[in-house]
Amino acid sequence: MHGEQFRQVFLDKLAPMLGVDEAKLKLSFKEAAKETVDKLQHDGYLTQAQADRMKMRIETGKRNFFGGSIAMLTRFHQGLQAVFEAIAAKLGTSVQDLEAQLDTGKSLDEIGKEKGVTNEELRQTVAKTIKPRLQEAVKEGKIAPKMAEAMIHRIEQPEKVPTAA
Repeated sequence: MHGEQFRQVFLDKLAPMLGVDEAKLKLSFKEAAKETVDKLQHDGYLTQAQADRMKMRIETGKRNFFGGSIAMLTRFHQGLQAVFEAIAAKLGTSVQDLEAQLDTGKSLDEIGKEKGVTNEELRQTVAKTIKPRLQEAVKEGKIAPKMAEAMIHRIEQPEKVPTAA
């Protein structure tokens, strides 16, 4: 079974549970998706161009309307490579060695401790690497300023996970 088949089975099951026909369910999904895009654009997390592209994909029935293009995936991969290179340099190791250690199940925090580098220092290294890329993307209108700010904030100040008392 493929993605489209799974989606159809899901809709076939969900519509009667909600007491609506499938056509109404599909229309509701479309409307909710467009309203979500409007909210994200209004709140500053999407540029007008991004919102317009998403809405066009929604209207034409594209399933992955929040997804990105091959170009976006390529930029993401390049950014990820830059982050790995910066972390490896901070740890005084090669990218290949870092990847090999991660493949053994070690966390970045564990590798950092072994090398005398704190988690905070690693986060700041990542932020320093990502910030110029995000600023350039904002300047080019590829992402909204608020989204760039949220991404940096999440790197620099990750939410504290509550611990059991």
